Amino acid sequence: MLLALALCAGVLLGGCSRDILDVNRRTLMFAIGVDYDEKAHEYAVTYVFSNLTGGQGGSSGGIGGASSPAQEPLTVRTETGTTAEDAISRLEDELPAQVFYGSARLLVMGEGLLQNGAQDAIYTVAALHEMPWRAYVAATREDARAFLSAPEVLKQRPVYSIFQSRAIQDLALRPGYLFSTVSHASDARFAALLPLFTYAQQRVDFLGQVVLRGGREVSVVPTSDASLVVPLLTSGPEIYRVDLPGWSKNPVILGARSAKASVRTASDGSVLVRLHLLGFVYGRAQLVAAGFTDTALEQRIGSELAPRLTDRLLTLAKAGVDPRALADMPYVDTGSLVVRTDVYVTLDRNRQVS
Repeated sequence: MLLALALCAGVLLGGCSRDILDVNRRTLMFAIGVDYDEKAHEYAVTYVFSNLTGGQGGSSGGIGGASSPAQEPLTVRTETGTTAEDAISRLEDELPAQVFYGSARLLVMGEGLLQNGAQDAIYTVAALHEMPWRAYVAATREDARAFLSAPEVLKQRPVYSIFQSRAIQDLALRPGYLFSTVSHASDARFAALLPLFTYAQQRVDFLGQVVLRGGREVSVVPTSDASLVVPLLTSGPEIYRVDLPGWSKNPVILGARSAKASVRTASDGSVLVRLHLLGFVYGRAQLVAAGFTDTALEQRIGSELAPRLTDRLLTLAKAGVDPRALADMPYVDTGSLVVRTDVYVTLDRNRQVS
């Protein structure tokens, strides 16, 4: 009996040791970039990975040692193909170890891909074995290959850190997720918003939210207006700067703890968008002392923001994006779209912010 147990234990331990060895030989994926070259009619897929075998191999535009001591070295490698799947197959054949996609945190799509249509590429990446459906998705004005090869983009992983920290406080920057990007890419009646970045002068800048329909870029909401449009998708904190001529020399800053929007279709076919902001005004005590009551502030701020929201929504409508598509509501295209907006501001009377 003891001999049998010993033999079983030996088999189990042997199996476990082989499994551990396999894990230690994995190529751990961190980020994936996808580009499309319209002239060459080919896709380029870029992998940013950590190789646990210790060997990094060749690197196309690689940043092999450009990482902080607190993180493992990352390698960048790119392959091309007639399809994204073809490029991925070539990458997998050349990498030093089996790829583990479960560690992927970021998918970046280049400008050429967004202009051509990213639907097939999105499906291909989403179908990779163990690819996390909550991986962040972003767009860049450069090729994803060049963007991910820049040391400043991955050093201490700033793009990923931006999603982890800044998005908590800034509604204008809301990350896209792979699961929602896949669902929106399959139905052109809905629109997806993805954060748009650029890399210039050795730093990463947030440009706003790129708008996709059917996986293709149709418009961009700049940072200045993103906080007005993103609440159609999600609620969260945001800072609104509003010029109030005659009230203050500097823009009045509204710190909204929540920004919620609702969309409905009126009986006449028009679309009514209501944005409700709950928060506080910086310098409120001085404004109140100058004779501007909280009620007056609420009404004035709302009346200033409403036209900005209307203009942005009409700009999107001209690009073929119905406000209802942003709010994940199926709609029937009625041609000439009438948009009406109301912005309601509620100040926290108990909070004093100087």
